[in-house]
Amino acid sequence: MANYLFYNKIALILPLLSILIQSESLNNIYAYFICYKFMKNENVKPADGKLGILVVGCGAVSTTFMTGVLMARKGLAKPVGSMTQYDKMRVGRGKDKKYLHYADIVPLTKLQDIVFGRMGYPMQIKINFLCRDSILAAPLLLDLTLLMDLAARAGRYGTQRFLSFFFKSPMHDYVHGEEAVNDLFEQYVMLKNALREMGGYEADEEID
Repeated sequence: MANYLFYNKIALILPLLSILIQSESLNNIYAYFICYKFMKNENVKPADGKLGILVVGCGAVSTTFMTGVLMARKGLAKPVGSMTQYDKMRVGRGKDKKYLHYADIVPLTKLQDIVFGRMGYPMQIKINFLCRDSILAAPLLLDLTLLMDLAARAGRYGTQRFLSFFFKSPMHDYVHGEEAVNDLFEQYVMLKNALREMGGYEADEEID
């Protein structure tokens, strides 16, 4: 049986998301997450093939995440709370401005191309749903998965700041004199500008 973990976009996503899911709490995962630097005018590779996600621990957050993705692509549920699936942002200014979904700005992996695995062995998803915080955490894991994959295809490596928006204590590259950005508005601006630049649009700090 072919090992379905090995796809052409697996290199960066698996070890990072494994730690995120295993942590089981958004209050803890920020300490393990690696962010990236701002770069401009990247040539982002298309989202071809499958995106493999290695699941280390099957707890409340990870199973809710997997079940939500599987149900959403079967049309049985909607990915409510996911910015990459629902949010729109402005690109351009003045008479040229328009509001687009993230996937219309940058090439994001589709939910149909996400594959979950556990070291090459078949999985059974069994749900005993006793919590509600997982409903909030699972959409964030989906967004982080897709945005990390996007960053990898854009050639971004190292400490990445534009995902600070998702974490309580965002990391920064102190070796190069960077300071952590803790202002929520500034974090959101960094997120939008990173998407604008990867999509070939001009970055700005105007309030929508």
